[in-house]
Amino acid sequence: MISATGRTTHPTERDEMRRVSSRLSSHTLPGWVSGMAASGAAEEIEAWVLALLGERDSESHADAKRVLAKAHGIDNRHSKIEAVRAANIDRVPEDARSLKQWRERARNALAPQG
Repeated sequence: MISATGRTTHPTERDEMRRVSSRLSSHTLPGWVSGMAASGAAEEIEAWVLALLGERDSESHADAKRVLAKAHGIDNRHSKIEAVRAANIDRVPEDARSLKQWRERARNALAPQG
């Protein structure tokens, strides 16, 4: 990305998440649902990381955050990011329904328009 000053800039992770969330909200979800979807995603992140690690039934844990920390030593944002970066999202267990649904929404929202 080139800034107004002509410098190359790199979007932060927060900027990228805002862009994706905005596209998801505007292209796949009614406005009043987008806030609910965003809060649901925030609560499911740990379960999604477990699924990305290949764990079956990850979305059924009552406290996925605790399981992620105890079973995998992942207890902070940095380690979650590293786990996500190392994962192959196409190899998520079939039972990770909400993650697979989000993946499809993201793919549709980010697909070239036109």
